[in-house]
This record gives sequence, C-alpha cells and structure tokens, in this order.
Amino acid sequence: MYGSTQNLTNFSNLAFLGSLLAIGITVLIVVSLVSYFAITIPYYKLLKKAGYSLAWLAFIPIANYWPGFWLIRKSRWNVSWFFGIFLGYVLALSFHSIALAIITTLYSIAVLVLEIIWAVRLFRAFGMNPLWLLLMVGMIVPYLNFAAMIALIVILWVMAFGQGYDYRYREEFHGW
Repeated sequence: MYGSTQNLTNFSNLAFLGSLLAIGITVLIVVSLVSYFAITIPYYKLLKKAGYSLAWLAFIPIANYWPGFWLIRKSRWNVSWFFGIFLGYVLALSFHSIALAIITTLYSIAVLVLEIIWAVRLFRAFGMNPLWLLLMVGMIVPYLNFAAMIALIVILWVMAFGQGYDYRYREEFHGW
C-alpha cells in the first residue's frame, strides 16, 4: 500500500526531524564561528598592540600558540606540551592501557596548571590584575561555566581595546 496515509505520516515525521537536525547543525556552526571570532579578534589586537609582525597567526588554530608564547616571553617549544596529551591518549587507547590513561590524565592536569601560569603571565604583560583569572574556577561549576567563559572573553576584549592596557615587555626577546 504505497498510497496510505500511514506512509505519508511517517515521511512527514522524518522530514520534520531532518529539518530540526539541519537547524541544529546550522545553529551549532553559527555559535562556533561567533565564539571563535570573539576570542581571536581581541587576541589579534593584543598581538598588534605588542608589535608582533605576524599577528594574523591569531586566526590560525594551533599556530596561534606561537605568538602567544612570544607575548609571555616563553619559548615556542612550549606548544609541545599540548601534543603530549593527544599522544598519551592515543597510546592509551591503542594499547588498552588504564595505567597509561591515568598517567596521561595526570599529565593533562600538569598542562592545565601550566596554562594557568601562562594566563597569569599574559595578564601581567598587559597590566591586567591576574586575580581576574579566578573566574576560571567558575568554569568547573555547572551553570556558572558559560557565564565565566563570557566574562573571560569580555576581559580579553577590554585588554585588547581598552585604554591603559599596553604591552609591558618591549625589550628584545631571544628565547626562540
């Protein structure tokens, strides 16, 4: 029975679910792009404020760590800390090793501590009080994490476009 109303009802239900899925994916893409540019635009401006010649690297994922380490006067080889996390989890999954997964998780916590230290150095490089980073604690609290992330993005915009937040490490850096 190809012409029954039951088949038409099933088809309309599938069409409705498909349109909901398309709307959801579209919203996800738009929100991702907005949040990406909400972070990279002030980061680009901070690099321009500091006089970094390759400020456009702020828009390239993973490559934006190099100028970030230049801002805080750390060696660009510090980016290798992030690859260790990925490599550890891939090895843990490959060898089905719980011990390796635990070691990688502890390593991830150490990298998180380093990220906090690097964020403090970034705030100090532009004369911002590092106590604002206490908002990061809100990122682990349910229902506060979104508000804390928005607050940190607003602080990044204030540092980038506000008056009185000039780059303080103007001396030549030879740590590369």
